[in-house]
Amino acid sequence: MEKIFLDIYTSYKQNKLLKEEINEVLQLINNEIKEKENVYKREVLTIVIDNLKLKTQTNDESYIDYVYYVMQWYYYDYLCKEIPKQLYDAYNENSEHYSIATYLELREKGFTPTEVIVDMRKVTLSTMPDLPEELLGGVDIWAEKMEANPDRALLLMHRNRIIGYLSVDFLSKRNFKEVHKGNLDEDDLDVVIPMPGNLYNLYFNTITIFESYRNYKALAMLTDGFLDRLVYFAEKNIIIENLVANAYSQEGENLCRIFDMVHICDHNVDGKMYGIKMYPVDTTHNILKRYEKLIEIYLKHEKNNKKENILSKIFSK
Repeated sequence: MEKIFLDIYTSYKQNKLLKEEINEVLQLINNEIKEKENVYKREVLTIVIDNLKLKTQTNDESYIDYVYYVMQWYYYDYLCKEIPKQLYDAYNENSEHYSIATYLELREKGFTPTEVIVDMRKVTLSTMPDLPEELLGGVDIWAEKMEANPDRALLLMHRNRIIGYLSVDFLSKRNFKEVHKGNLDEDDLDVVIPMPGNLYNLYFNTITIFESYRNYKALAMLTDGFLDRLVYFAEKNIIIENLVANAYSQEGENLCRIFDMVHICDHNVDGKMYGIKMYPVDTTHNILKRYEKLIEIYLKHEKNNKKENILSKIFSK
């Protein structure tokens, strides 16, 4: 059997006529699979052979054996080896051109604020076409937030195109109260400029990628970029006390759970509010345990804060 299989496969590579016959068989298979998606392989094989019998008006058993071994090649070599390799090669070729950029870096490359924001909104609407306008927010509001706090967004690039992004917002005390009521409104977020030495509540606003570019590496680059942002803020002595998010989809909920975030309440318009206490630091949290630098800075801040409280109590007596 193996010898016949190898002979057919070799002939396929070398003989144009045989290749055309195989392609004809594969076309029949594809047609049948499209019409009967849940048919098992053996049943598909039977259907194909029956079609070939009708087409060639022959019951030649040797021809049927030939078709059978063609199917062996199709299922076990082409589908299981050649196609996966092609996909793997294509993935590697595309992923080499992925990069992370900040808003200011794109501005330095010549992107206008409107170009960046319009492209970000395109990504959002491509993945969440039914997102209500009151949750999406207007272009002018996006522009105001971005200009006020350029650190709020990370852009996932493929070559020179924005294919995904992650955005965060520092919440005012008023906005943070709305989180627990399920009333947080994108158009009603106060513009908060973080200052060193203070604790803040951070809203994990959005993480989204064009569907055709979604894969593990793209998502990992954005999530790792987000954790790098937390380290970046911490190094500037900007400490995140609570991290909250609105999960609009099952994928969003799964991501929240990966970060050990817990369900707070349902949003009144769309989605579910999740949150996690970041400070004082809990080193068992998934979001922290991979980032020793972040834990180190948070613990140092916590220690210094305790010293200041002790000194404050002593001198207040």
